[in-house]
Amino acid sequence: TRRSSDLITNTVDLAVGLLRHVVMLLVFSVVLWQLSGIVYFAVFNHIVAVPGYLLWLALLYSALGTWFIIRVGRPLIARNIIQQSNEAEFRSCLTRIKEADECVALYGGEKPERLNLATYFQRIADNFRHITKHTTAVTCLSSTYSQLSIVFAFLIAAPRYFNQELQLGQLFEISGAYWYVHSALSYIIDSFSKIALWKAVSSRLNSFSLQMSATTRLVNPQGVITSTRHNQLKLKNLTVLSPANQVLLHNLSLELNMQDKLLISGPTGCGKTTLLRAIAGMWPYFTGTNLK
Repeated sequence: TRRSSDLITNTVDLAVGLLRHVVMLLVFSVVLWQLSGIVYFAVFNHIVAVPGYLLWLALLYSALGTWFIIRVGRPLIARNIIQQSNEAEFRSCLTRIKEADECVALYGGEKPERLNLATYFQRIADNFRHITKHTTAVTCLSSTYSQLSIVFAFLIAAPRYFNQELQLGQLFEISGAYWYVHSALSYIIDSFSKIALWKAVSSRLNSFSLQMSATTRLVNPQGVITSTRHNQLKLKNLTVLSPANQVLLHNLSLELNMQDKLLISGPTGCGKTTLLRAIAGMWPYFTGTNLK
């Protein structure tokens, strides 16, 4: 439940942030395009006009920064997935000990259980150190990218300023518009840690959903259980199987009405309790018909 709540919260935050940055990009891209003007380059004795060159450079700079962040931060996603699994195993171990605390105390199993818990916790600690290392790398690269972008905006607009094509006020207008475009294009870079966590949680929940679906398919009975209004129990060719598909009871047929008595006897392991579970609908490995 907590993981589902985290997934919903992170999804909403990421979606709202993405929408806000898309709107910001659309608005200030038009402004930056208009402020950029047209720049002329000489390529092989031909003059090439490039309108909105500041916007194209901003897109290129952001694309390179995003590529580097994804390349450096890719292991962070895998480490978050591993951390989710390690924490789940540790919680499961704690729950098992809590439920069987009396048995552990009676059999003197405190030391083995303590060592087992220490092993699980050590996995969490070791993986957290890797997460810290990758998070530090992503943060340093993101901070460097953001700081360089401020200088980058002035550098790419400086030639037109020194050619007296721009006034000082226009230069700062370009810098401001570029900053908004840069901020919108840097959404993935600024939110990479949150995206990595969202990916880890969604992968774990997806794995859990697949396992539950596989379990549901596995426990679907091959036989038929039908509830009737008659106060009787009727079995037709009931064959009870083990999970390994081993036959425990073969082609059992009987009919019991109210106040009828039936004695089920046999050696240990022959399937007496399993038969009762199959009749009650608690054991899915059977064939035949069960009317009750």
